[in-house]
Amino acid sequence: PTIRNGSVSFNQVDSKTLNVIQSTDKSIIDWRSFNIQANEKTHFQMPSANSINLSRVTGGVSSDIFGTLTSNGKLMLINPNGILFGKDSRVDVNGLVATTSDIRNQDFISGNYHFSIPPEINRTIVNRGSINIKQSGLLAFVAPGVENSGIINAKLGQISLASGKTFTLDLYGDKLVSLGIDSKILNQVIGPDGTPVSSLVANGGSIHANGGNVFLGVKAARNVVDQVINMDGLIEAQTAFKKDGKIVLLGGDEGLVKVTGTLDASGKESGQLGGNIQVMGEWVALLDNAFIDVSADL
Repeated sequence: PTIRNGSVSFNQVDSKTLNVIQSTDKSIIDWRSFNIQANEKTHFQMPSANSINLSRVTGGVSSDIFGTLTSNGKLMLINPNGILFGKDSRVDVNGLVATTSDIRNQDFISGNYHFSIPPEINRTIVNRGSINIKQSGLLAFVAPGVENSGIINAKLGQISLASGKTFTLDLYGDKLVSLGIDSKILNQVIGPDGTPVSSLVANGGSIHANGGNVFLGVKAARNVVDQVINMDGLIEAQTAFKKDGKIVLLGGDEGLVKVTGTLDASGKESGQLGGNIQVMGEWVALLDNAFIDVSADL
C-alpha cells in the first residue's frame, strides 16, 4: 500500500491479522488490492470516532471481504471494479462508505465529499454478511448496482443504498447521498458472479436503522433492468429514543419499484408515533406479501 496523505503505519500482528494505525484525523491509502480472507481480520485504529480513512483500490481487480473488518472510525472504501462482502464477513465500524466512484484527494482532505470521478465499468457493491454501524453512524453503498442480502444495523443512523456513477456525501445533513446529475446508469450492470443484475438496488436481506433513516435511490435509463429497485427483504426504521424513523424508496422517472417485503417505520412502544415511509417511481408495485407499517402506539 502507498500512503497518499496522513500518517499511517501497518502492523502485521500474525499471518491472519493486520492492524492499520492512523495517527492523523484523515488519511488516504492506495492499495493494489484489498481483500480479507475468511479467517483474516483487518482493523483500522484511528484517533477518534470522527476520523476517516480513504482506502482506494487501484489494481484493477474487485475486492472480496470474507473475513472481519473493524474500526473505531469511519472507512471509505473505493474500488471501481466492485466490492463483495461475503456471507460470513463481519464488519463493525463507526461509518462505512463503499463505492465504485472515485474522489480527488484534495476534495477528500478539504471535506468536500464529492465523488465526481465515475467508474469506467458498471460493477456492484454487494453485502451478504453482517455489518454493524455504531450508534448514530452512517453507511453508504453507491455504485451502478447495489445489493444487500445480509444484515445491516445502524441504530439512530443513516443508511443509503444508491445506484449511480457520481454523488455527493453529506456527513452531517438529513440526506446522506445526493446522486449527481450525470449519474444515470445507461448500460447493463455486471454482478459479482459475472452475470447482469436484474435490479439496480436490491434488498433481500434485513436493514435495521431504528430512530434513523434508510434511503434506496436510483438514476437509470429505461430498459436497463427488470426493476430499478427490488425490495423483497426487511427495512426497519422504528421509532427509538423519541426519534421516528424514515424509509424512502426513490425509483426515479424510468422504471419499476417492486416491493414484496416489509417496510416498518412504526412506533411500537408506549406513546410513540409512527415514522415516515415514501415509495416513489415511474411504476410502483406493492405485491401480495408486501407489508408497510407506520402505526403508532395509540
